[in-house]
Amino acid sequence: MNYFKKALIALLFFPVLLKAQSNFHKGYVVTLTGDTIKGSIDFKEWYRNPRQIKFKADGAPKVNQYNVLNSTGFGVTGYDRFQRFVVPIAQDKINLSELSHSIDTTVIIDTVFLKVVATGNHVSLYSYNDKKEELFIQQGNEPPKSLIRHFYLVGEDRILTDARYVFQLQKSAKTYQPGDSKLFKDIERVRYDADDIAKLVYRINGSAGIVKAPAISHLANRFYLGAGINDASISTTEQNNLITDRAASSVLPAINVGYDIYLKNNIGKLIFRTELNFSGTKGDIDRTYTASSETEKLKYNQYVFSANPQLVFNIYNGENFKFFIDGGFAANLCSYSNKQYVHNIYLGGQLSTSYDVIFPNAVSSYFGFTTKAGIVLNNRVEIYAGYYPSSQIITAEQYTVSYASYRAGINLLLSKKAN
Repeated sequence: MNYFKKALIALLFFPVLLKAQSNFHKGYVVTLTGDTIKGSIDFKEWYRNPRQIKFKADGAPKVNQYNVLNSTGFGVTGYDRFQRFVVPIAQDKINLSELSHSIDTTVIIDTVFLKVVATGNHVSLYSYNDKKEELFIQQGNEPPKSLIRHFYLVGEDRILTDARYVFQLQKSAKTYQPGDSKLFKDIERVRYDADDIAKLVYRINGSAGIVKAPAISHLANRFYLGAGINDASISTTEQNNLITDRAASSVLPAINVGYDIYLKNNIGKLIFRTELNFSGTKGDIDRTYTASSETEKLKYNQYVFSANPQLVFNIYNGENFKFFIDGGFAANLCSYSNKQYVHNIYLGGQLSTSYDVIFPNAVSSYFGFTTKAGIVLNNRVEIYAGYYPSSQIITAEQYTVSYASYRAGINLLLSKKAN
């Protein structure tokens, strides 16, 4: 058991070793003179459009900062692209508690990096996310214009939407695809959503007008299979101070299968994981009466089937190496075999009488929390160590038996990326 404790502690402190490291991926930066510099970009979870990035040119020892003052754009190969524009940023609110009874058309002019969503010879689509998402459409080489949508109140709690973006898209469709009546109808129903509007932008451009979609390679939701070692620590709580308990630990194999869902699938930093696992424990408990020559032995085999939803967070999220921690909640179903409960009486140091005692109440199910830490190599192999806190599994009149475990194992990840 000490081995697994040390392994878990080492993994938990591993982020300290990675603190100074960054998450560099292959990419490029476009300078003010239009030159493209190839290198690596410190790729982040950009829930908001970045104001600046860290970039290391190929062959250069130094990491430089790039922003809207010294760059016209940048891209992370296989993921996101950003381009600099001077655009009006809407200042209206979207939360119910902040809405007014009139349309707020306030804007500020700002120089920002817009994320490239869809491009074409006729029309391109961009997005900007600060406190809310705002979409921009660009025709040819004209400056991007905001696709306008506002919310406002009528009465106390009735919300109306000013969906001018529908008419803006229809105007572009009329210009470039005047005969496509279905496109017009689809625009009428489209949500203010980057992915949904991007599909319409491709249709507005037409097959001849499409230049190239951004090279965004989404991580796929994935299955995995795994095996490991379960080191069970069995403890007792004794109400009778005249009895001393000794419980033996148990080390047995465990198997598992799971499914991961990426909550931000461009990067895969936060993952919702559902895992099913099967493990076993061999219980061996000796109870010694200190005031007499009597002992009791409690033995059993326990089999545990668990459903374990978890949240996995990649603290370090490189292309070929990741370090993660996770926490979850487990629902456990138990069964038992080879149950023995024997009472022994000794006379003169020799066994005199031995008889069976009714096995105490053992739970058929219990709930508990789980925690793990580990590494992922080449998006294929996951190595982890975990801890499962103590849960009570046997209740007798004078004592209880609890079970906690350390686990170490390897998971084989069955998918890597899907375009």
